[in-house]
Amino acid sequence: DMRDMVMQLVLNGTLNQPAIQQLRQQHAMPSASTVRRWINQEQQLGHHRAYRRNGNVTASVLRGHDLILLALYRVVHPKAQHAEINAFLYRCNYGNPSFRFYSHSQISRA
Repeated sequence: DMRDMVMQLVLNGTLNQPAIQQLRQQHAMPSASTVRRWINQEQQLGHHRAYRRNGNVTASVLRGHDLILLALYRVVHPKAQHAEINAFLYRCNYGNPSFRFYSHSQISRA
């Protein structure tokens, strides 16, 4: 992975060598600002993995307690279908008048 290789170069202190700079000019290595962003992420979060690509849009429907239940259900039943997940969420929210069933796209996006 490119991130791992670049972070190893940062740890070794060899990121500013002429060969690396030449690769950067050829756009074969990430820019200095990208590397700084990865270093900041490593310091703040303890990892430099890529963030989830969500188009800068947070989930607006399936949130909170139902989202946690969905995550737990997916761990136990990774191949569960949309109807099974809705049935599970309904059983967990039994008696809640504000419960609503979720569409297939809302479940798969969460």
